Amino acid sequence: MQNDEEIISFLQVIHKAFYPLFSFYTKDNDGLMSLHSFMKFTKDFEIFPYLIGKAKLNSLFNAIAQYSSFTKKNEYFIEHSLFVDLIALMALEMVYPEPEPSPVEKMLIFIEKISQSGGLGKMVMRTGNNRIANCANFIDVFKEIYPGYFGENEENYEVNDKDDFASFLKFNNDNNNDNNENVDLNDYGNIENNENIYENEDINNKIDKEKINSDEIQP
Repeated sequence: MQNDEEIISFLQVIHKAFYPLFSFYTKDNDGLMSLHSFMKFTKDFEIFPYLIGKAKLNSLFNAIAQYSSFTKKNEYFIEHSLFVDLIALMALEMVYPEPEPSPVEKMLIFIEKISQSGGLGKMVMRTGNNRIANCANFIDVFKEIYPGYFGENEENYEVNDKDDFASFLKFNNDNNNDNNENVDLNDYGNIENNENIYENEDINNKIDKEKINSDEIQP
């Protein structure tokens, strides 16, 4: 799929829009994301356990991590470019009734859905500063660049209620089995109480929605 020009362009937008988020969740790991940090991200943005189960998320992370050259004490860490691929893979895990959305539409629907979660609010709670959330408000970048897709999504695919969204999607067997287990949301630690995440002072400017170019945010 990465030979498709539309996919390549879309991944470049993800790279830009999600860099502030990636930087926030990797502050304590020198800009590299561990499985633990990844699971904190998926929990904060309500990917886990509402959209994708723990077993599948572990599987996706480990598959992507095979392409990373960063390991420490037998633990894999991924850089931002691999995190972008991971976002795309999570979006493509979603299965829809016919007519199934295109890969780009799937990614847009997924990104829109997680933008409606409480993830940005949790970032503000940990830093006490709205600037981080404003900088990381990734959905506006996609609405600016792909207004046509969002119009189509709102008509055909948008579901506001979390439970309705879960029933609307047809998960694969692995996800169904995993989501039906008694999931312990604290498997990866009590994020709010036990993790000391500080504001990333490298993220100083809000993304300019009127001027999207490849030089605004550098990983």
